Amino acid sequence: MLRIVQVVHVVAAGVWLGALVMRGVQAALVFRTMRSIRPTLPDFAAYPGEHWRLAGGMLTSRLFVASDVVQFVCLMACGVTFTIAVLGLGLPVRRASCSVGGAVIIALVAVLSYQFFVLTPNLTEHMQAYWDAARAGSIAAADSHRAAVDALHPTARALMTTDAALVLVLLVAGAWSMTPPRAGPELQEPGLMGRGR
Repeated sequence: MLRIVQVVHVVAAGVWLGALVMRGVQAALVFRTMRSIRPTLPDFAAYPGEHWRLAGGMLTSRLFVASDVVQFVCLMACGVTFTIAVLGLGLPVRRASCSVGGAVIIALVAVLSYQFFVLTPNLTEHMQAYWDAARAGSIAAADSHRAAVDALHPTARALMTTDAALVLVLLVAGAWSMTPPRAGPELQEPGLMGRGR
């Protein structure tokens, strides 16, 4: 049973890491494609700014919502399986892999809490205001909110990089915990040692 729980834990961490990698790849491809084709959006005809930014932002925002759902599900799966393995199935807490895994899960809870409850709402608010202002032809307001979004991008990139690094460590720790513990040297009883002389 312990092995099944550990496999689920490792698979969840692997899916999580894959989702983060694809998130970055998809965002890069979407913006690169939009910039190359330079679309003109009829709904934003009153806005003379770069429409490819609008189109790219709208597409990636939907992709990021799906990615966030995957992240939340994987975090829950990793946390629950780790807890079951340690508290219910006797996974040794003293093993380095177990200690590392527990610490990383706590760190990921902190990172995702900031992302979900602080950064993402702030980004979403400015992005929606940017789109609304551009649609209405309010150039100054649109540019102001776009600048606010651009200012938050370095934080978002750093957070995603940190997230991916932590999940990679979690994946390695989970796979490591599935290996049998290293056996120490066998010690002979004093009586047996004396008889051998």
